[in-house]
Amino acid sequence: MVTFGEFWCPKQIYHTPAMPGVLIIEALTQLASVLAYVSEPFDPSRCQLYLLGVDKAKFRHPVIPGDRLDLFAQVSQHRSNTWKFAAEATVHDTLCAQADLLASVVDLDD
Repeated sequence: MVTFGEFWCPKQIYHTPAMPGVLIIEALTQLASVLAYVSEPFDPSRCQLYLLGVDKAKFRHPVIPGDRLDLFAQVSQHRSNTWKFAAEATVHDTLCAQADLLASVVDLDD
């Protein structure tokens, strides 16, 4: 649930705030990271997942305080240590944002 208490939400009543797109992408990236980990667990003390890129990001509808933001991610490609995800954010089944995310699991010893 997106609330009026969020740090990015202005305190003016007359202004209708919208959640910044970069925060929506951040939330989708965190979800994709969890999906990669549960799909193929790795030792976090020896490996780390890095975001390599965000492609085809589109913001189609504003997300405002009071909305319940639902996040979805699926693996669209996985080769070796590289992952590609198709991710979406919706509010009441209305597509608000979508992006393709690229990430890689990297050994910390390298």
